[in-house]
Amino acid sequence: MRLPSLRALQVFASVARLGSLSRAAGSLGVSASAVSHLLKGLEGQIGCRLLHRGRGKIVLTEEGQSLFLQLEPAFAAIEQAVSGWQGHRFELRISTLSTFSVQWLIPRLGRFQEVEPRIDLFIATTPRLVDIDTENIDAAIRWGLGDWAGVETQQIFQEKLIAVASPSLAGRLNKPSVESILELPLIRSRMRMSDWPVWLDPTGRQQEPELRSTIVESQNLAIQAALAGVGAVVLDENMIWEELTSGRLVRLSDRVVDRAEGYWLVWSGNRPRRRTFQAFRKWLQSEVGLPPENRSA
Repeated sequence: MRLPSLRALQVFASVARLGSLSRAAGSLGVSASAVSHLLKGLEGQIGCRLLHRGRGKIVLTEEGQSLFLQLEPAFAAIEQAVSGWQGHRFELRISTLSTFSVQWLIPRLGRFQEVEPRIDLFIATTPRLVDIDTENIDAAIRWGLGDWAGVETQQIFQEKLIAVASPSLAGRLNKPSVESILELPLIRSRMRMSDWPVWLDPTGRQQEPELRSTIVESQNLAIQAALAGVGAVVLDENMIWEELTSGRLVRLSDRVVDRAEGYWLVWSGNRPRRRTFQAFRKWLQSEVGLPPENRSA
């Protein structure tokens, strides 16, 4: 049997990975018609149907899934083998949350660029749970318990909730007690309405108190409102490292509450772990517990 062309196999693997002829064509720099032609030729040469074309969606046949699972590690091995001999740049696409991106990830990216100068990191922010198997991303960073079905996860860090405010507002406290803190103007994020109740009573046994507060849409806005002196807010101390270090925000209490939730790196177990992903994962592990880069340098 004459072996199919490497290009046809590469096209099939790209279509299977991205779930779309058009996205595969875009990633390979060819037309959708060329992709379709190569796929038909590959199916004819192999002698079986590899995929079904539905309404905007590609579904692999049993034979197609089997071939894809064998091809992906092979292409990953080829990529790794030649990467050290070429000036080629590699793209890694990460989906994450806005607050994590702005407050934790981006301030540390300079160190990632130093250790992996040939990896171009594409960061997309969205609050929705993306489908890692079908969407054009390599991994996601998500907040929760890490118990999502059908994916592999690794915890980055667990949340630690603290109450903070601007120095001017903190100066209005009569004494550093919970009762005094609740007399201050409060800020709450609509996306995280449970943070104040959890900080006040981690057991959840007490009745949730009525909290008069300014409500903003996101944690990013809550941080900005606190910096502006609008009110006191409960935040994850991992997200405000620079603000605490610089003194722009100050702790209102020694109380630190560990939430069950935290931030997780999430990826598909159906894809091979490419060198770019492995490098990013290793770098994330090394960054946990380190401060952001010096922004004034």
